[in-house]
Amino acid sequence: STLKVNNIAGVSGGTSPPITLSGDTATLSGTGVTFPAGHIIQVKFVEFKGLQTIGNGSSTGTTFVNIGLGESGEFSIDMSVSSGNKVLGICNVNLSSNGRYSAIKVFYDSTQIALGNSHDSRARVTVSSHRNDNATNDQYIMHNSSFSFNYTPSDTSSHTYSIKAGDTYSVGDYTYINRPENNDNGAYIHRGYSHFMLMEIAQ
Repeated sequence: STLKVNNIAGVSGGTSPPITLSGDTATLSGTGVTFPAGHIIQVKFVEFKGLQTIGNGSSTGTTFVNIGLGESGEFSIDMSVSSGNKVLGICNVNLSSNGRYSAIKVFYDSTQIALGNSHDSRARVTVSSHRNDNATNDQYIMHNSSFSFNYTPSDTSSHTYSIKAGDTYSVGDYTYINRPENNDNGAYIHRGYSHFMLMEIAQ
């Protein structure tokens, strides 16, 4: 790929030098630097290694909340991008539950994005848990849900991208992050690692 540099000092219409050299390091700055389409402009990343239980067993199971809510690595990232650029999101979540209807939703501020088609009363989600409470011993298995999405913001302001999890069926159900339903203290019980990454892609 080619890096295009405009407005070099000393050239008609130029401003300040957009390239600063220090040893083997070249730093690009200023409005005279243009990256061709497809270049990654910035990357933001969070990881969540903790355990999370969503739902209280009586009334909040269907309330979707941020993965890692209130802990280090909460799946909530603020990002602003240059006009017309895309945001590429990549996410991996260890998602289990005590039923079969837990799922993940992606939000741009308070607007849900990266969701399925609207069809009658069916729930529109980004990805569903693999958990099946009718499968023998499935309560011992931690299920993995991976997905990606792209979104083009309508402006260059900072917006919050968040990944939320919850249940679409019963207010009494639980959704678990980074653990299976069964929490026995044994080497056969797994603990997971989940992460969320955003990249700004030049267009």
